[in-house]
Amino acid sequence: MNWLNNHAEFIKGLLAASGGIFITFLDFIMPIARALLVLVTLIYTCWKFYQDYKKNKRATDGNN
Repeated sequence: MNWLNNHAEFIKGLLAASGGIFITFLDFIMPIARALLVLVTLIYTCWKFYQDYKKNKRATDGNN
């Protein structure tokens, strides 16, 4: 416990620095993550519309 008391300021400084690095990293990565999320959502939506189109086309082709 004495070691912890002797190095408390150093440990607090390390924690503050690592927190700052983490926040900076999040600030850098969030626009990229947001763009990827939009891209995946668009691809998924197009895929679902295509699946519905294929299913409906197959159903209407059988009726003719």
